[in-house]
Amino acid sequence: MRAAGIHQRVVLTSAQSETVLLDTTFDDKVQSSFPIESVRAGRGDRLSVTCTYQNDSQDPVVYSDTSLQGELCTVGLYRYPASGLTCRTLAQ
Repeated sequence: MRAAGIHQRVVLTSAQSETVLLDTTFDDKVQSSFPIESVRAGRGDRLSVTCTYQNDSQDPVVYSDTSLQGELCTVGLYRYPASGLTCRTLAQ
């Protein structure tokens, strides 16, 4: 997210459960990392990212993944330590 972003929620949903990985306020001036508990994602599981924005201007907020003229809603996940498995293998 960028300047209009105020909240982000990341949820892993499987057939058996829903696990909230992140549910926090967002400040575009503070780029933070959040450690999460160990989770296992399997075939058919879904990772959902929900972003909330506050628009204090009269202009519409538009999506843009390459420009500072708009907003985006993404999350980066990292696994440590590396297991040597590929993403395709982890999804099986």
